[in-house]
Parts: sequence; structure tokens; C-alpha cells
Amino acid sequence: MKPIQKYIILTIGLSLFLLLGYIGFQNHGSSQLDESLHIETNTNLNPHINTGANNTPKPTTLSDSGNVWGGNPFQTGTTNTGEGTKPETPKPQPTKVVFQKPNTEWKSRTLSGITYVFGEGNPKEVALDEIGIQKLATDCADMPRSVDITPTNLRAVMLWENDYCDAETSRPRYLSRQVEFHLMMALSHPNWQELYTKCEANFRFGDSRRVDSSGPFLTFDQVFLSGTLDINNFILIDKKMGWKKLNTSLLSQLTRFLESAQLIAGRGEVTENPHGDCVDIYGQDILDNLQKVLYYYWIPLWSIKSDFS
Repeated sequence: MKPIQKYIILTIGLSLFLLLGYIGFQNHGSSQLDESLHIETNTNLNPHINTGANNTPKPTTLSDSGNVWGGNPFQTGTTNTGEGTKPETPKPQPTKVVFQKPNTEWKSRTLSGITYVFGEGNPKEVALDEIGIQKLATDCADMPRSVDITPTNLRAVMLWENDYCDAETSRPRYLSRQVEFHLMMALSHPNWQELYTKCEANFRFGDSRRVDSSGPFLTFDQVFLSGTLDINNFILIDKKMGWKKLNTSLLSQLTRFLESAQLIAGRGEVTENPHGDCVDIYGQDILDNLQKVLYYYWIPLWSIKSDFS
């Protein structure tokens, strides 16, 4: 081969080598540029890649119509928590308290083979006749007044311990048909509804009168809204004596509840109710019957006779 031909071939080969090298360099630079652009794009989209700027994601809220709002603290509706859209928890509504009418159904019951029925006084198996009442009065009186004297009448001790003798007068206490009759008249009176709807201000004032009083007392809410006026709360059964027994504490509190709400109330230093005589108008018949319940329970000997006639 001639020298000129060798030169031409070397020249062409070198040119092709340089051309291929140039093309390879261009492709390599383009690949690096694409990769750089890809990394930068991902950095802008991914908040977890630190680019030197504050990339903390902002909370997003949705309006009721579904529009996206910024983190507005005054925005209401549903909230996007990242776990799905959750509705706001509704606020609980206050329970409405309503007047509870008196329950006048006393539940008959049988204890130790003896059946107790309302309106009949004590069952015949344990009832006291006139002679029995006189004996009860004698036993109540046979109790030493001085704590230094040891009592010898054990029945008298049991009667006193179970509240069958009046602490002031030593008069016997015994539940008769008269007691049940007047208790039913008091609790079944239709004016309880009127007292609740028309005389609340009078009773609230009466409650304030008794705040500083000694001993327990009933309030407006307890009497009308909590089931206090249930005849089963007033007549109990004493398992030791076998007699029906009056809840004198509750009955006395109910009586004072009505008395303190009247127009003129108090003993000695009386006060006038600024809300008027509503309780006098609607509650006097009820109060009269409650007082008769206590009267016949703390019964004198002559009044028990009417129970056996």
C-alpha cells in the first residue's frame, strides 16, 4: 500500500474516533442534566427533603362544600386530619327534668307469713286493739328520764329504740287506718301540679329560709323532681315489731317544706314571703292532711277508738 493511502485511512479513522467521542460526551452531559432536574423536582415535591427552606407541611381544612382552605382557626365544618374526613362531635344536650307526680300505689307485701295491705292499718295478726294501745302507752311511760337509772322494762327499751314513743311527751306512736287515709289524701291531691308550676319562686324563697336551720330539710328539687313523693317512702315495715311504721322524719320535713313557703312563716320572729300566698292557696289542704297524719300517729288514747268503730 502506498504511503498516501495509509495516511488517508489513518485520517479517516482518527476522525471517526473523535466524532464518536464527542457524541458520547454530549450524551453523558445530557444524562447528568436530566438527573439533576429530576432530583430538584422531587425535592420541591417531597417535604421531607431538606432544601434549606422551611418545608413544614401546613394543615389543610375543608369547608362544608369541599373547598380547600388554609389553616384557619375560625373555620368550621369537617376537618382533614390526614386519616380521612371526620365530622365534628355534636355537643351533648342537657337532660330535661320534669315534674314527677306523687306515687300513691303502696306495694302490698308478705313477711313471715303476714300480708300487709295499704288502707287496712296493721294486719290482724299483729294489730293492737284499744287494750293493746293502752299497754303501749304504759310501756312508753315506763322509761326512766335519767340516764343514771337503769331501765328494767325491756319492752319499753325496745319501743324507745325503735321510735314508738315520743321523746317529749312519751306518748305512743302507732300506725292506724286513719294515718293511711290522710296520707293518701295528701299525696293524691291534684294541687301538687299547681304548686310545681305556679309556686316555684315561693318554695325557692322558703328553701333559703331553712339554709341555716339545724337538721335535714327538703328542697324544691328534691320534692318535685327526685321521686320523694312516693307513698312507699312514707310507710315502712318494722321487722322487729311486725308493725307498719311511719317515716316521721320525712313527713316532718315535707310539712316544714310547705309551711316555710307560705306567705307568713316562722315561729316567734315571722317573715313574709315576697312572692305572695301561692302556697297558701294551693297547698293548705295538703298541709292539713299531712298534719293529721302526724296527729293520728302520735295518737292520744281517745282518738284510736275511731279506728275500731
